[in-house]
Amino acid sequence: MAKKLWRHQQYAFEKYKDRESFGLLFPTGTGKTLTACRIAEAKDRPVLIIAPNALCKQWADELTNKDEESRISEKDWSVVVCTSKSKHTKRFKDALEKLCEE
Repeated sequence: MAKKLWRHQQYAFEKYKDRESFGLLFPTGTGKTLTACRIAEAKDRPVLIIAPNALCKQWADELTNKDEESRISEKDWSVVVCTSKSKHTKRFKDALEKLCEE
């Protein structure tokens, strides 16, 4: 079972789930990743997450975590982490092309 949303996360979910784009500006440790994932699940569309290089691994780890207690999503995410150093790789270009097609 995926984690439950806190009140401020549920508020953001309701407010942004039907918007074309949005940004979450919560303080550190207050659930931006979980909230963004729930909104993405509701949209059922590919998602592009832009984060500082230092947070890319954290995002990937949280999205692909299989541990039931710390799992943030019921969805099986396909994750491609691209940093400023990897933006010209074939893997990045293929992933971006696939995202744009969907």
